[in-house]
Amino acid sequence: MQKFYLQKAEDKKAEEQLIEYLTWLESEKQWKLKEDKWRKEDQARVNLMKQVYEDRAKAIGARQTLT
Repeated sequence: MQKFYLQKAEDKKAEEQLIEYLTWLESEKQWKLKEDKWRKEDQARVNLMKQVYEDRAKAIGARQTLT
């Protein structure tokens, strides 16, 4: 009977460790997804600013040729 309770306690501990590990894995996965999203947003901002500067330079160039 004592062996049964000891085994049950060990099984519960192993199950808790597994749950903790799976939770950690999911947390890592979610964090990586967030980082990927942030990287894409940063790159989109950089691309947008490049486009704005290019368009502005073209507009200034076009205005200078008119004068």
